[in-house]
Amino acid sequence: MFKIKYNINLLLSVCFDNEDSTKFNRLMDILAKTEELEIFATKVGVEIIDFSWDQFGKDLHYLGAFIHLIYVIVYWVYVNEVFLQRNFDYRMGLLRILGLCLIYPLVYECLQIKKLGSSEYFSQFWNNIDFIYVWIGISNLIVQRNIHELHHPASVVLMLFVTILLLIKSLFFLRIIHQLSFLVTMLKQVFLDLGVFIIFFMVLIFFFAISLSIIDLGNTEYSDIPYIAIIKTIPGYAGEEYKYLTKFLAHFVTVIRISTGDFNFDESKNLPVF
Repeated sequence: MFKIKYNINLLLSVCFDNEDSTKFNRLMDILAKTEELEIFATKVGVEIIDFSWDQFGKDLHYLGAFIHLIYVIVYWVYVNEVFLQRNFDYRMGLLRILGLCLIYPLVYECLQIKKLGSSEYFSQFWNNIDFIYVWIGISNLIVQRNIHELHHPASVVLMLFVTILLLIKSLFFLRIIHQLSFLVTMLKQVFLDLGVFIIFFMVLIFFFAISLSIIDLGNTEYSDIPYIAIIKTIPGYAGEEYKYLTKFLAHFVTVIRISTGDFNFDESKNLPVF
């Protein structure tokens, strides 16, 4: 007599609307949005996630991560060679490689829009980030190709935007590494939770900046003392780093610097006597 044990894989019936469907139900969306972390410690929850990952997401995201890695490396080489070394010999070649690296995310996002529809696609925040990432990258390549002035405002602004978006996408792809997934998710949640605090903090800084304006900090050109009135004509004067900002914005930045521990307050030496 032999005992036969059968294991029936019911994961497909759990993940899809029905056994003949290729459309996912809302289970994975619920798991993605839940705050009940105990669910992910259960055997069934782990098996569903691992099955969905191995069956549908793993190869696709690893390919995307590999192409993204190439894009980041080439982008770093471009910044190093063109912006730091002023070596323009390989500029066009590097731009072509960057363009090739953007083909995959461009095709991927277009297929997503076709499958989900534009209204559902753009209703999701991270889809908007991915869309902006692709088209900002393409716009940057066009500007880098046609504007030869290295520090043209359009060139600098787009390069900075691309750098920020590359960081966001890099964090997204780091989630596929099991050891880093928790840290990335925690970091994202921390930024979301800090939103209310940042608003409160900005309000405090706003009123402190008003206080600095009232006591006439940095307004030396209106001083009745001759040697203070001409301070801003002397190179390296205190507060020179703010010369391209409006006076109130300069005070705003000053308060932020003080709150982070930068107590360079040399401008206080030129305050009027009350």
